[in-house]
Amino acid sequence: TLDANPKSFVLQESFVEGCCAILSQEEATAGPHGHLMWTALWPLAVHPRAGLAEAAALCLCRLTWSKRSARANAEQEQTQKVIPGADEAIHRACVEFNELTALSSTGAASQMAQTQCLRLLQLLKQLVVFGRSSVQGLGHRERGGAHTGGAIVVLPIARLAKTVDVALTRAFQDGPAALRQIGGATGLARAECAVAACALELAAELVVAARSALLPHGAVVRRWIELLINRPLLTQWRHAELICKLLMALTQSCPALLINASLVDRLVPFLLGALQPPEAEGKSSPNSGGETKQGSRKRKHAELSGGSAQTPAAREGCQGRWPAIARSACSSLAAILACGAPLVRQQQVSSICERLVHVLWSGLVAPTSDRLAA
Repeated sequence: TLDANPKSFVLQESFVEGCCAILSQEEATAGPHGHLMWTALWPLAVHPRAGLAEAAALCLCRLTWSKRSARANAEQEQTQKVIPGADEAIHRACVEFNELTALSSTGAASQMAQTQCLRLLQLLKQLVVFGRSSVQGLGHRERGGAHTGGAIVVLPIARLAKTVDVALTRAFQDGPAALRQIGGATGLARAECAVAACALELAAELVVAARSALLPHGAVVRRWIELLINRPLLTQWRHAELICKLLMALTQSCPALLINASLVDRLVPFLLGALQPPEAEGKSSPNSGGETKQGSRKRKHAELSGGSAQTPAAREGCQGRWPAIARSACSSLAAILACGAPLVRQQQVSSICERLVHVLWSGLVAPTSDRLAA
């Protein structure tokens, strides 16, 4: 019925609900029809409706990682219709994402294409999460003996890292202007912001899952960081907390990738700048270089906005989310100092101490008079 009416939302929803009911059981098996179910669920994972796409993605992950009975495996081998494994599923999602990204780079970008890119990144994230969860261990290990670290051997880390690199490059290098758009901007700009946020979430999940297996791909990971710290954190207020989450994941799962003098030299001022409250456009502190306040303010504003002035709504959004951003930046800075303190220059140590004394004396006061807990 679904094949005869592939665009019927009622049939799509009913099919996904039925799959969820079958696969929600602890010892769920799809039987000889698992491959047909997987094939029908795949296009639904990029459905425009978020709820339907998420449910289809969870079913795909369950089919990919869960135990399949010996009888089902024998029947599938006879008919040569085995349910694709994690490597094949991730490879397919990465290929489709790269094709959509290449299409967008030629000027044929659309909101639907960005939505499909978002769904594919969400599917990849779910596959990575399920790869280190207890679901992967069903039928493969004794109860109580599951060890999530063993799941990393089946993840194609190189392919995933390359896909994340493509997504972050597309978002933070090729299209920085779109990421500075406010929430009330065009639907395409909002979709691009959502893709960038999901790419950051996927990167963080990959770091947590791969841990030390990510070391051979250190050059790619450092390239991610270089892309993210090209502009001040407060100008990226939409994704600032996700950027800090990625940095925290690196310090906890693979701190060796951050032990680099030039990288630490850039990360410290990048995070320290977020502890300074964003000032209103009409305010400016006196300077000692003989410059006028207006000229200094314009230059500082242009530098923070990456070469183009932010709209009043964007500045208001940054100010409203600053307390949460400052909290995340402070935690990330503390974690980076814990693993790379010997690489911090003396001048930066002085700046950190000066800022900490200011915080302890005056508190972190946002323009809205909100305070952060110690």
